Formats: sequence, C-alpha cells, structure tokens
Amino acid sequence: KNKIIRFIGEPHERVKEDHLRLLRGVRFKNNFSFKYDPQTKNALQELSHLVTDISKERISEEMTKMLMHPHRAHSVKELDEFGILERILPEVTACKGVKQPLKYHQEGDVFTHIQKALHDIPKEFVSKGLVWAVFLHDLGKPATYSLKPDRIHFNGHAPLSAKMAGDVLKRLKFSGSEISKITWMIDHH
Repeated sequence: KNKIIRFIGEPHERVKEDHLRLLRGVRFKNNFSFKYDPQTKNALQELSHLVTDISKERISEEMTKMLMHPHRAHSVKELDEFGILERILPEVTACKGVKQPLKYHQEGDVFTHIQKALHDIPKEFVSKGLVWAVFLHDLGKPATYSLKPDRIHFNGHAPLSAKMAGDVLKRLKFSGSEISKITWMIDHH
C-alpha cells in the first residue's frame, strides 16, 4: 500500500540469513517502482560484500530478472551505488570514467552509455540474450582506449568485449548456446 520495500524484523539479520536478499531487494524495489525503508537500504549498503557468497547461478537468475524488466537501468545504477555490481561484475564497473568521443556519445562515459543503452531497449525486442548483450557490449573499451589527434578511439573493442563477455557468462553459468548467441551479438555490435 505504501510502496515501500522493508525487510521483516531486523534488516541486517534478514540479509545475513539469505544473501540473495541483497539482489532481490534491489530487483523488487525497482521492478515495482517502490522506495526503500531507510533501515532496509542501510542493510543493503552495509552488507553488500555478502553478495560474493551467493551461487553464480542465483546471481545470474536475479540479474536476468532485473535486466528483463523495463527499469533495468535503475537496478544497475543501484547495484553500482550499493557496491554490489563491482563485486559480481567488476568488468562492467571498470567502464566507469572511461571517456568516449563527444561527437558520438553525448551521454558521457562508457558506464553511462551502457546504462542508457539498457534503458533504450524497445520493449518489443527484449529477450534474455539481447539484454545481456547490451549490458556487456562495451566491456573491451577500457582496454582499447586510445586518444588520437582527431578523437578517442576503441579499435578492436567489439571482439575483445565479446571475449570478455564470454568469460563473464561462463562464470555466471550460462549455457554454451546462450554464450555463443550473446557473444556473437557483441562481436557484431
């Protein structure tokens, strides 16, 4: 009724009982356009380090549910703010602060571009493969960044991004066919 996400009882204890609640709290809050109870938000922030104890399959499941929802960019932003994203997908947070040529990317750095790309996926095209491809499509930009006299370049970032995405998806226990499909999309941008 009040559109507030609140853990029952003492929030820190609820998270310690089941670390998956870190991801589920963020997902529910954003998917339902709710707000956090201050103590619940505090628990998510303070206990974010526990996300590393969650099985890769469960992380993959929760992340997919977040990425499939229209509020996916908001969820990613909060995962980053709480320090969760860096612990489960450091390859994505490595894109923060990596400048892009203003002529092509007025939105800002690579991390901001990823969030904008997630936000802009038309709902009629949303699929598990596409949202993960969009989410991971520029992982290679930090390593391929070069500043030339004309502008910033990222030569070879698509194939490197595909390779890095393949490693991420293997770590998250995606199937071989899903990895092939997603990395093909990334490689072909």
